[in-house]
Amino acid sequence: MKQNSTDDTSEFKGAAGDVSTLASIVVVLLLAFALGAYGLDRDSLIGDELNSLSIMGAFDQAHSPADVVALLKQYAPDHQPLYFVLGWAWAQLTGLSQFTMRLHALLIGMLMFAWHYRLATDLAGRRVAVLAALLVSANALVITNLHHIRMYSLVMLFAVIHFWLYWRLVHGPGKGRLTWSLFVASCTAFMYTHNYSLVFFAALGIYHLLFIARSSQWLRVMAAWALGFALFLPGLWLTLAGISFQFEYARNHPLLTHELIAALALDFSNHLAALWLPMVVALGLSLYRCRTGVVARLAFIGLAMFVIMASINAVTQSIDWTRTRYFLMMWPLFVISFSAALYSLPLKRVLLPLFILLWAVSGYRVAYTDVVFQYAFVFYPNKAYPPLHRYVQHLRGKVRADDYVLGFRTSDEIFARWSTVGGTFIDFYLGNRLGIDGAFLHASLKRYRLSEDTRDILSAHPHLLLAHDPSNVPLNYAKTLEVVQEVLMPCDKLADEPALSIRRYAHPVMGCDHEPASIHYENGARLLDRAARYDAAGQRIAALTWWEIPDDEMLDLYNVSLQIITPDWQNLRQVDRHLYRRMVPWSVIELSTAGLPEGEYRLMLILYSRETGERVGATDLSSGESGFMLPLLSFNIRAK
Repeated sequence: MKQNSTDDTSEFKGAAGDVSTLASIVVVLLLAFALGAYGLDRDSLIGDELNSLSIMGAFDQAHSPADVVALLKQYAPDHQPLYFVLGWAWAQLTGLSQFTMRLHALLIGMLMFAWHYRLATDLAGRRVAVLAALLVSANALVITNLHHIRMYSLVMLFAVIHFWLYWRLVHGPGKGRLTWSLFVASCTAFMYTHNYSLVFFAALGIYHLLFIARSSQWLRVMAAWALGFALFLPGLWLTLAGISFQFEYARNHPLLTHELIAALALDFSNHLAALWLPMVVALGLSLYRCRTGVVARLAFIGLAMFVIMASINAVTQSIDWTRTRYFLMMWPLFVISFSAALYSLPLKRVLLPLFILLWAVSGYRVAYTDVVFQYAFVFYPNKAYPPLHRYVQHLRGKVRADDYVLGFRTSDEIFARWSTVGGTFIDFYLGNRLGIDGAFLHASLKRYRLSEDTRDILSAHPHLLLAHDPSNVPLNYAKTLEVVQEVLMPCDKLADEPALSIRRYAHPVMGCDHEPASIHYENGARLLDRAARYDAAGQRIAALTWWEIPDDEMLDLYNVSLQIITPDWQNLRQVDRHLYRRMVPWSVIELSTAGLPEGEYRLMLILYSRETGERVGATDLSSGESGFMLPLLSFNIRAK
């Protein structure tokens, strides 16, 4: 079986200038991109994606690739750095949003599809290559992992590139310096992408040792691999950390070998196991006709990868039903083998269209409907917590820094810090993307003190964004709304969809159109916001102040004074409060205007030392005015 020339695959190859074939691959690539782009914002992040974003700098500032490697060592020491460094570089151009970072993975996947087509063309011809590209791009396991902010599209890309270069060096015409340089670079880059790349090289090495004739070219390939491995030595400590992690971290339900085979059979047939029948039959017929052809060689390499991976799993028990994506690096080679075999079947003009239709429909059904949640390749928490990605879409550009979201959940996953990651799902979506905070009450009436907990939230936030799913109203929504409306008034809806409603609620003193107005004091205290309203009919003023105190000890040192002042600075009415007495973080103080003569007045705010009476200087950030006494409201009292 040892030979250096290319195997005879003329039975598969279409005409070099086949316009219809070229048009077909363009359609396949465009369809793959359209379907992938459509799904980028269809669901919330998963835990692994949150981990990726944290390493790329979503929570800890990453100014350089070295910072990314440091974060990787802190948050995910069992991973290789190349994908995260590339993601960081992409984020410098596009920002760290869910959509842009998933687009990064998709674009890598599109390059993989195109290169996979080139590889299949070189091995078996253009018509087989179109079929192979379709089978890869319409596979649910592939689609789902191109949708995630993870390294698996890059894993498949490097697997395809390196195998293409290898085949050219041992079986094809491309042996120039550029080919050799790319061969070494792709070897090193692949190892810096994923620890299991070593399985790929082990399988390819076995093939090289068993089936490639010894020659100077054989030795040069071995030397090139050795150089690639030598360039990887600085990252070897991550591989060792990953191996240690696999031994220490036992999966809840690791797959036995027969279970692994069953799981992969479902994943690689788009959950339609009957599709294996024509593939296995075609592969068997093809191997019977030519045991040394391209189909046999690719099948051997793919099978070697599986055996090595299954053996590792038998020892480490590191692969469960959520980790079948580790096998994606072998799937492109199997697909070319199966595609070439299918294309050689009798009656292919009838059988292939039916096979392709079933494959594509099943793949897209699994990837873009709830079927994906039944065998999710990683845990999908977005069925258990609110669609925070939709919150971002509706609230971007409409929120203020002091807005506070109050929503509902059925799971605690939104509070999880995955893999000791630097932030939670709430931190990323509300904090990182919108610059606000929020709380999510459990949808069950029995899980917490409903009224008390809701009032605790209201006591710290005088305006609120109340969110829920109208199509599945939480059991405690009505009671929560009742408590909210005891304190706040409803304003405009910021989201009004069948599955998402977000309404703004504000304190009546502030009103729905209130613009934040902050005052900073020289002692470090801050008035985050304030509002005052004159009720002529009720002859009173209501003033709301919202404080932020840097040191709790200050609460025992200062008083707040609200004074009604005439234009000639006479103080006609005054209310003083200790700062700690129900004043922090916010409160409403009322002053009566009954009996005041007709005229113009101002409501002034003073912060002063409780012991000495010395006033604290301040600056109104909205007006720029500074002083020891700042106005909150100007109003007129007119004769009745």
